Amino acid sequence: MDLPLSIDRTPFLRGSRLPSLILALFAAAFSGSFARAQSVETTLTVGPNIYAVAVNPVTNKIYVVNHAASGTVTVIDGATNAMTSVPVGGLPNAIDINTVTNRIYVANNADGTVSVIDGGSNAVVATVPTGANPIQVVVNAKANHTYVMNELIDGTETVIDGSTNAVVDKIFGGNDPTFIAVDPTTDMLYVVAVANNDYPSIITPTLYSALGLVPNVPAFNGFDTIAQVLTAENVFSMAADPVTDQVVTACVGGNGIFVLDMDAQGLLKSYKQVAQGNFSYIAINSVTGIAYVTTGGDSLYAVNLATDAVSQASTQGLLISIAVDQNHNEVYAAVHSGPGTPGTVYGVDGATNAVTPITVGPEPFAVAVNPVTDKTYVLNGDGTISVIGGTGSGTVPSFSFQPQSQTAAPGATVAFNVVAASRPSASYQWSLNGVPLADGAGVSGSTTGTLVLTGVTAASAGSYSAVASNTNGHAGSSAATLTVSSTAVEGRIINLSTRALIDNGRGVDGAQVLIAGFVIQGTGSKSVILRGVGPTLSKFGVVASPTVPGAVQHPDLTLFDSAVPANVITGDLGWQSALVVPTGIWTAVAPVDATAADFAGVGAFALPAGSGDSAIKVTLPPGAYTTQITTADIGIGIVLAEVYDEDTGTPSSRLVNISSRSYLSSGASAMIAGFVISGETSKTVLIRASGPALAKLGVGSVATYPNVLLFDGSGTLIASNDKWGGSPQIAAAAAKVGAFAWTDTGSQDAAVLVTLPPGAYTAEVNPTINPYGNALIEVYEVP
Repeated sequence: MDLPLSIDRTPFLRGSRLPSLILALFAAAFSGSFARAQSVETTLTVGPNIYAVAVNPVTNKIYVVNHAASGTVTVIDGATNAMTSVPVGGLPNAIDINTVTNRIYVANNADGTVSVIDGGSNAVVATVPTGANPIQVVVNAKANHTYVMNELIDGTETVIDGSTNAVVDKIFGGNDPTFIAVDPTTDMLYVVAVANNDYPSIITPTLYSALGLVPNVPAFNGFDTIAQVLTAENVFSMAADPVTDQVVTACVGGNGIFVLDMDAQGLLKSYKQVAQGNFSYIAINSVTGIAYVTTGGDSLYAVNLATDAVSQASTQGLLISIAVDQNHNEVYAAVHSGPGTPGTVYGVDGATNAVTPITVGPEPFAVAVNPVTDKTYVLNGDGTISVIGGTGSGTVPSFSFQPQSQTAAPGATVAFNVVAASRPSASYQWSLNGVPLADGAGVSGSTTGTLVLTGVTAASAGSYSAVASNTNGHAGSSAATLTVSSTAVEGRIINLSTRALIDNGRGVDGAQVLIAGFVIQGTGSKSVILRGVGPTLSKFGVVASPTVPGAVQHPDLTLFDSAVPANVITGDLGWQSALVVPTGIWTAVAPVDATAADFAGVGAFALPAGSGDSAIKVTLPPGAYTTQITTADIGIGIVLAEVYDEDTGTPSSRLVNISSRSYLSSGASAMIAGFVISGETSKTVLIRASGPALAKLGVGSVATYPNVLLFDGSGTLIASNDKWGGSPQIAAAAAKVGAFAWTDTGSQDAAVLVTLPPGAYTAEVNPTINPYGNALIEVYEVP
């Protein structure tokens, strides 16, 4: 059976959205009235000159610009609301954050500079001259570029390299620029220019694109392509969708909303007007693919970027600022109001467009969201900040994931999982045949969403269900049947794989490799086939483009043991070529070049004769092993590491674990682990995605939000997690399989513990927040 590689089912590739089940979970979680954040939980007094706000969800810090001759930035600790003042330049008026490097960029209008603040020390580490009257700054954390718009009739866009704090280019994107935006996927800069030299007698706003840093192109040589992509009356603002590379523009003067489809070079493929009217500000939820556009009328417009369908949420007054909480599918829009009277922010449910007015301070004019803490920060004209939080009236629990029936072998571990969406969060109570369970005697998690049974016996068989309760009511799950069979062939993991991005000579941390470890457990040796697949991935759609890496053409596969330092067992650079001959303690091992017949025997897809893919067949004793795949070329690309169990029946040893580490990115660069469960009974697996936990092991540049998603062979999402939350069941399972301990119960490391019937599965690590850095994915068989 082929390993489930997700090559032709990549739910986060550019041009696609989250799988339908995620959207269904959104709908279940957010149906009904908007209730997650309905009230102001506190009001902070900052000062009379507050001007702009930005939130770093990674560090839970809020940064407020104080627009004064001797300007400052107020740093607010989101956990304690404690404040620190950081001096910057004169009349600061714009701010943005690089969440990867934890650097904050502040545009100082009076000085013509940008102050760079280190988020760890709250110290200004650089002051960068940018040009006269900088009024907007945007950061592309992926490329580590900062773009600054200088407000002049012949103004330019200054490009700052985040690694050196040096100005590396100045782009002319049309006369009198008024607004800029960046697509972080393509590093494409878009500029609205009010006046255009091409039309000296007709002052027509023009949207320009500037081609930024492109993969496989030497740094900073790609800003030469400047293209006019749209001429329309009164373009006011815009936003770029990093999933589909579409650009949305809002126009005043009755000209409406335009949706532009761009190619990889930033050139216009097509565009259409989807609404008419006066529009101003835009925010895009890239998870759901909805663009929200404010209007001076009585509605907030929602544009579906896949269908161009437009819907409206009923509001009142002139909406002057908007922010989206992608994690909770919520939208916040501030209404212009007079001085001295309470203002209003509308909370909009992204699933239903239901609207809830939230009373804030007078004259609210800016809104920012922390999607991790689900708090919203509103700047008011009286120098205060309204912090919106709380759970409001709440909702009755509703099950969005039901427990699944299982067949298990005697002595096995079984996990039942449920998810009930509610506000406030629900508590659970599991029952067996209608009798409530308690922890103990092989039962744990009886009052959580994950019930774990260890060492199951015939007495464990029966009907399992859960009741979810909160202060608003309760709901019961469907029933799942556990069958304990001593005659069925016990399930086991037979094949393991990992697909990831590797980079030789470029990248954040220099040469990046795919490190895939696996464990053989039992009493006898095991025959395995190891492959490092690169060029053959092209037939599965992994093809290079200017913005998406292609497949590695010459993957170099090396097998190591677990000694310290590790010994090389063997290696291969191109199947049908000579292998590395074992030496030292591994002299007795006789690896051979795997053949087409070997691939067919384990159900693996064929490799073309003479391809650059690597493949080894070797028999190994029980123990831990590591394969490392690098590229023999200078460049960046996608590669697949595979481990196939060649033994059939019920061998005395088995594959029980794969753990792969690589540099995590978004879209085609996501880390993907596949595995196959054979036999007739279900098997419990622990899947972990480590990011923050790696920092304590000395790994640099870790992914801070490595959420994990589990799909079955048909591409249906069956489990997910974005924060393990110190789960005792996860910790116990990790200890049982010998995984290194996660010591921080509040970390953003993610894990799922699930029992699965025989079949093919795919686990993906692909976060929506700060999706860059080193991550480790592990799949363990839990006995």
